[in-house]
Amino acid sequence: MTFSGAVPGPDGQPLDQIRLTGVTATGHHGVLAHERAEGQVFRADVVLHLDTRAAARGDDLAATVSYADVAEDVHDVLAGRPADLVETVAERIAAAALAYPAVHAVDVRVHKPQAPIAVPFDDVEVAIRRDRVRTPVVPAEAPAGEPEQAAQVEPEAPTAPEQAEADSHEPAAERAPVTAVPAPPAPPAPPVTGVPAFDPEPLGVVPAPPEEPEPVRDPLDVAPDEPVEVVIALGANLGEAQATLRQAVTDIDRIAGLQVMEVSPLARTAAVGGPEQPDFLNAVLLARTTLSPREVLHACQRVEEQHGRVREERWGPRTLDVDIVQYGTLVATADDLELPHPRARERAFVLVPWAEVAPDAVLHGLGGGPVAQLAATAPDRSGIRWLALDWLADPQDTVAPAPPAPPAPGTGPVPSSAPLPERPTSGAHAVPPQTVPPQQPVPPQAVPPQQALPPQAAVPPQQAPAQPVHEPIPPAPDSPFAPRPEQYAPATDRAYAAPSDTAPSDTAYLPPTDRAFAPPSYHPPHADDRDR
Repeated sequence: MTFSGAVPGPDGQPLDQIRLTGVTATGHHGVLAHERAEGQVFRADVVLHLDTRAAARGDDLAATVSYADVAEDVHDVLAGRPADLVETVAERIAAAALAYPAVHAVDVRVHKPQAPIAVPFDDVEVAIRRDRVRTPVVPAEAPAGEPEQAAQVEPEAPTAPEQAEADSHEPAAERAPVTAVPAPPAPPAPPVTGVPAFDPEPLGVVPAPPEEPEPVRDPLDVAPDEPVEVVIALGANLGEAQATLRQAVTDIDRIAGLQVMEVSPLARTAAVGGPEQPDFLNAVLLARTTLSPREVLHACQRVEEQHGRVREERWGPRTLDVDIVQYGTLVATADDLELPHPRARERAFVLVPWAEVAPDAVLHGLGGGPVAQLAATAPDRSGIRWLALDWLADPQDTVAPAPPAPPAPGTGPVPSSAPLPERPTSGAHAVPPQTVPPQQPVPPQAVPPQQALPPQAAVPPQQAPAQPVHEPIPPAPDSPFAPRPEQYAPATDRAYAAPSDTAPSDTAYLPPTDRAFAPPSYHPPHADDRDR
């Protein structure tokens, strides 16, 4: 209703939903005076994300959330204490819904169809999603009809003289003085038996001070007891990007307390957001670490600085970008770090390489799920140009086999009947013409009469006509050998540039089962050389 994506539960599977649509009440929310005085109709839609299996298994209302109670809470907020903004009303409704422990997340949409707008319109609505991590910024409203905490204190009962004075209608000067009656003495308390006498502590013994509670530590600063899997994303589009990423993998693996376990294929991707800029090269690392999340962040930032990273423009070009995508199953938010990465679920340049190296991986947190499924539905999945498998190999270290030397001119096959000429020991390397015996004419008696050629039909070897030259015929448009329009133009001087004829023509990324790309170091043989 409000958001298309489902909310994953602790097991990574989508949670169930309870929907309330069209809860209506007259409220006095708004910034104008007539809105506060006259009021207007407000409508709210609410979606509760929770696990209903326990309630369904036992057919027990106590194991779920009563939508009737939630509807009353929403109605009380709409008709309750006025607020200037519809956004505040939506936050109050979200806080009321999350007051139920079974609710993991809530979607709220507040409609204001009678808003004071001077042009024709249908509706005004504010939609929010809140959960246990991204909590509402305002507290839940008190239930309607319940007095405030300060109003619950009842006044003390007046004394007898004050009550008599309050009940009398005569002037104070004409009334007789009231004599206070002393209260009877309280009866003596009965003796207490069975209680041991108080034994004071001996002198000189100081009681121990109460233990102070341990301060609450930021989970981003807590180092794990055992190694934790951390997912790191790399990207670059300035300078020698592939060489930079290759060196960054080595630098990250050298961090004390962190070990790189897997490296994904290299993806060339179109830039997402920001100004016009070159394509990016992206990769994903799977590592294990005993460092805290914030220690990993600072170590990755030092690697960025080593490669000249400058933060001048958001989503701008960069020499190296290192991001922590996920740290175990930790879900935490701070000003300098949010885990998992808040936009990882939308970025194909992270999800596609990650799914290649870990097909069963799961992105935790709000909006997460199976990485392979998220990669297939990512908004920017069409920007994946190609993937390279052996990109970590330095092209300078790879020696291509030398092609076979072509035969020297004039050294074709020699008839077995002719003696092999001897190569001269000095002079030119080419065999002199006089060392090659001239072709002997066939004696007339060696040829049967019916096979003898007439003298005028004999053509001297030096007068043999040249072969006709034929113009090449271009292939048909539907031929598999017809040239295809290129989707990208990789740099010709970079080792990671894949041939343009290996890029798919109709889609940018193919699943692993029908992948059509070849690693950059692989070049298919030419069609004319396959039979040689």
